[in-house]
Amino acid sequence: MPVVTASAVRSGPQQLKSLLRTPTDAGNRPKPALQATGRRAPLSLLAGGLLVALALCAAVAAPLIAPYAPEQVRAGPRLAPPSAAHLFGTDALGRDGFSRVLFGATIAAQAAIAGMGIAALLGIPAGLLAGYRGGWLDRALSRGVDVWLAFPGLLLALVVVARLGPSLSNAIIAVGLLGAPGFFRLTRSLALSTRRMAYVEAAEAVGCSEGRVLLRHILPNLASSLIVFATMRAGTAILAVGGLSFVGLGAQLPSPEWGALLAAGRSHMDTAPWLAIYPGLSLTLTVVGLNLLGDGLRDLWDGGRCPKKRYA
Repeated sequence: MPVVTASAVRSGPQQLKSLLRTPTDAGNRPKPALQATGRRAPLSLLAGGLLVALALCAAVAAPLIAPYAPEQVRAGPRLAPPSAAHLFGTDALGRDGFSRVLFGATIAAQAAIAGMGIAALLGIPAGLLAGYRGGWLDRALSRGVDVWLAFPGLLLALVVVARLGPSLSNAIIAVGLLGAPGFFRLTRSLALSTRRMAYVEAAEAVGCSEGRVLLRHILPNLASSLIVFATMRAGTAILAVGGLSFVGLGAQLPSPEWGALLAAGRSHMDTAPWLAIYPGLSLTLTVVGLNLLGDGLRDLWDGGRCPKKRYA
């Protein structure tokens, strides 16, 4: 590990710049997120990646492969069971269940990306500043986050949606606001442990601005941990948006959002259980896939070797 010494400072900026280019050992400088590890992918990464890939394919290809429009009311059989014509059956208005579940995947992807985007945009910059600067700014932001987390998340989501009005976009905003403290805490803790690394001190010694130090030398080395966290929290975001839609505070019918489909199918569980089974199964598999994918990425980037029997 290179050390910034007094002699290095006296020798001028050229030696310090060469120090910045000197690679540090893996135990002191985090690996960039996309750096190859040379290890076999964990089984959880493969399984989670497959489930997430299927969900993404359904979300992207829904307009191309859906046999019917998701909100198209048909004069055909109503509450029909799954068949060749309607793979997931039909609802009380004759709408095709398969088409509605496919378009629900598109809404789930939007909820995950937008919700985590809002949370990251709010939490990561604040966490970087708090962890790097410390002092009164760190104390003020940390205490504010502690107060925010003192309230139950579901209660805060209900308050936000009740204030803004029930809709899918407002539910996503509420989920993003609830996810921001998690990004703040993780980023702050990582920045605290990184700001005293030799390469950061060398960057400061050669006169790099605070923004350059944060964006060029600290943030890239936090990327792997943040990606893992965002992947796992994306499943929570989909589940939260679905829960708000289920109680009538998120997406409103005839939207094919999975939580709204579950709410609509609840009253037909005795006569048409497929109305709730397929949206519920899609929601479950997507959330499980994101959690497995996050676990697998964490195992891969953390460098832990899994037992060989897991790959048998």
